Amino acid sequence: MSFSRQIQLTIGTITVLAITLLGGYTYHTTTLDIQTQHLRESDAIYNFLMAVRRVGQRQFIESGIPLTDKTVGFLPAHSLPAVSKEFTKNWDTRGIEIRTSSDRPRNPNNRANPNEQIALNWFRNNDEEEIFTTIIRDNFFYARPLWIVNSCLKCHGEQASAPPTIRDSYSSAYDYKVGELRGIVSITTPIEGIDRKILAAFLPKALFLLISGLLSALLINHFLQ
Repeated sequence: MSFSRQIQLTIGTITVLAITLLGGYTYHTTTLDIQTQHLRESDAIYNFLMAVRRVGQRQFIESGIPLTDKTVGFLPAHSLPAVSKEFTKNWDTRGIEIRTSSDRPRNPNNRANPNEQIALNWFRNNDEEEIFTTIIRDNFFYARPLWIVNSCLKCHGEQASAPPTIRDSYSSAYDYKVGELRGIVSITTPIEGIDRKILAAFLPKALFLLISGLLSALLINHFLQ
C-alpha cells in the first residue's frame, strides 16, 4: 500500500471515529439539556401544587371544621390529587400526568405503577435525595417523596387512634412511623420530538467533520503527488 493511500485511510478512520464519538456526545448533551428544561418545569408545577396544598390544609385546620365524610376531601391525601386533576384539565395542553401514588394505597387508583415503584424503591435507598428523574421512552418522569411526619400519624398511625371517619372508611395504610416513605408525587411530561432534537444538533457537526476529513484527505493527496 502506498504512503498516500495509508494517509488517506488514516484520515478516513479518524473522521469516522470522530463522527461516532460526536454522535454519542451530542446524544448525551442534548438529552441533558432536555432533562434540565423539564426538571425546571416540573419543579415549578410541583411547588405550585404544594403551595395550594399547604394553604388548603392550613385553612382546614384553622377553621376547626370536624372531620367527616363530607370534609375528608380537605385532607392532603384527597386534596392533592384533586388539585392535580384541575391543573391538567384547565392549564395543560401537552398531556402532563400528575399522580400521587404509593405501594400501600388506600385508594386502588393510587397504587404505584412500575415506573413509580422504581422511584419509591430509589427513595428508600437514597432517603437524603429530594428528586428522582429519568427519561422513559418519550416521557420525562419526575418524582418527589412524601415522608411521614408527626401530623401524618393522626390518620396513618395506629388504626385505633385514627379519627372515626378514617378508621371506619379505610382498613389499610396504618402503623407508619415518622420518617417512613408514604408515597410519591410524580409528574410525567411528554417529550416532543426528542429524536428530532438530537438529530438536529448532531447533523451539522457530523457534516462539518465529514467535509473536513474529505478535504484533508484530498489536500494531503495533492501535496504528496
